[in-house]
Amino acid sequence: MVSDSIRVLLVEDDLDVAAGIGDYLEAHGLRVDFAGSAGEARARVAEASFDLLVLDVNLPGQDGISLCRELRK
Repeated sequence: MVSDSIRVLLVEDDLDVAAGIGDYLEAHGLRVDFAGSAGEARARVAEASFDLLVLDVNLPGQDGISLCRELRK
């Protein structure tokens, strides 16, 4: 059932890469939301609850590792 599936926030600035990963995750029953930057990811996390975040390491403006540390606080 889709409503009971894992909710993922995929943070990736390359739209082609994001689409490929998103399609794969959705094909395996996960619900995927997208963010293209660290700022957009922070806004999405503030407005919704996610079970998993998949972060690009090389995001514009802030790397995914720093973003992960910030969100964990």
